[in-house]
Amino acid sequence: MKLLKNKQGFTLIEIMMVVCVLSIFFAIIYNYLGFNFRYLDDRSDEHDYYLEARIAMGRIKQLLLNYNQLQVDVTAQTITATRLADDPNDEGELTDQLINFNKNTTDLTDFRYYLYCPACAGTGGLCTHTDHVYQIRSGGHVLVKGIKEFSVSLNDDNNVAELHIRVVNPNDSNDPGLVLNSGVRVYRKVVSN
Repeated sequence: MKLLKNKQGFTLIEIMMVVCVLSIFFAIIYNYLGFNFRYLDDRSDEHDYYLEARIAMGRIKQLLLNYNQLQVDVTAQTITATRLADDPNDEGELTDQLINFNKNTTDLTDFRYYLYCPACAGTGGLCTHTDHVYQIRSGGHVLVKGIKEFSVSLNDDNNVAELHIRVVNPNDSNDPGLVLNSGVRVYRKVVSN
């Protein structure tokens, strides 16, 4: 009987080496992809908060543009507005309370928009914690979460109400956040068609 000396095939050690190399390769790829997916998921959440803040700023600005005159109380951090009657059958000027930027945890349903602190809910009075994350609400509905700062000021000429919103990702304490600024003229002339 003749022995075949040049058999084609792999030894057990060669197969084990290939399996080890492939295992290491796939472990590296898995960790790399897992990290990237977690990073993208975190950035997606952050983007959602920023988008909500932009939408809230747009809604508030659009609301303010519907009025002829805005009264900005920088001390109380509130905006009230007057809409002049454009119909002779109207009863005259209409004054509405629009925005309360105070960190008030009591019922603020008289205002169209207000800042609400879920951490201080039910305690009454004002929330003064700077580390809390707030919500902008309209009625009982949450418009945007993750608000760190929400304020109003007047420019140097006192003719433009400047709105400031700083939104952060509430799940990331190190997030520096995004600052949104917008302005609306306090007095406007309404042109009717």
